[in-house]
Amino acid sequence: PLASAAAHAGPTGAVAVSRDGRMVVSVGIDGRIRLWDFTTSTPREIGGGVYRGAEFQSVVFSPKEDYAVVAGNYQGTARVWAWDWRGNEFYEWGAYRGDKASVTGISFSPDGTKFAAAIGAFVVYWKVSSPKSAGSGIILKGHGHPVRAVAFSPDGKMLVSAGEGKSVIGWSFGWLGVSQKLKTDGLTDIITSMDFSGDGERLSIAGMDRVVRILEVARPRLEKATVLSGHQNSLRLIRYLPDGRSLAVIGESGQVVVWNAVAGLKQSDFTFSTTMATSAALTPNGRLLALGTIDGRVSLFGLPEAGTSPVTSLQSLVSSRM
Repeated sequence: PLASAAAHAGPTGAVAVSRDGRMVVSVGIDGRIRLWDFTTSTPREIGGGVYRGAEFQSVVFSPKEDYAVVAGNYQGTARVWAWDWRGNEFYEWGAYRGDKASVTGISFSPDGTKFAAAIGAFVVYWKVSSPKSAGSGIILKGHGHPVRAVAFSPDGKMLVSAGEGKSVIGWSFGWLGVSQKLKTDGLTDIITSMDFSGDGERLSIAGMDRVVRILEVARPRLEKATVLSGHQNSLRLIRYLPDGRSLAVIGESGQVVVWNAVAGLKQSDFTFSTTMATSAALTPNGRLLALGTIDGRVSLFGLPEAGTSPVTSLQSLVSSRM
């Protein structure tokens, strides 16, 4: 790794990287939130705290403002908070009771005005104006099984959700509210991550069966999907890179495969960690990868561009905005 820190007593629940690649936030089942300055090989903690009784499972930076959203289970309820790290202020967006309810997937729309969370068997959606003001969450029903992943389209007009029910549901936003736009059934295993291509025309889905399927959003038929296989273990994260063709696939074994998603060909294949990865996040330009691992560490790795070797200098990547 370019930099690494012992962050949590127990598995790292989730990690996120700031827009400029200079900060990493990590959360754990130990109830700890930690904000790191990752601009040098020795990370420096610059914010956070311990919240006894909480198990944090998800975290994401706002794409436009200086705050993060943190989610998990606290005192028997699934909860979602906005965290303004500058003043260490928390603003609760919602609390939801349920049998072992958890918050395993969260996502902002690209413009930061919409937010969604996978909470138990439901998706909860917020209209966001500021960290202090997100309004009441709207509960979207339709899965019947725990939801694991949510993702917004590049234009923010569609939200997709999937999980243990082995189906993908697409939600659209209109004057009359939120409604189901599409549903794809027949997946073979639990879905853990999804992402839209930059033009919004393709949706990639991945999960426990070690396979990535790329669907045409206009006609999301599984029998017509492009299938990417050959990954070592269950998949944690998939993200399209800025060129619109490359797709980074991160597995729990620490393997990172970058595919040409259009041609269905591998561009590169690296294993960055020998410890089980429990969470992962990429910078918008796809050059930095943060991994949280089962031993409570958070590490930052440099990813290669197509046809090049992995990045070896952290300073070269954080000297300007990512």
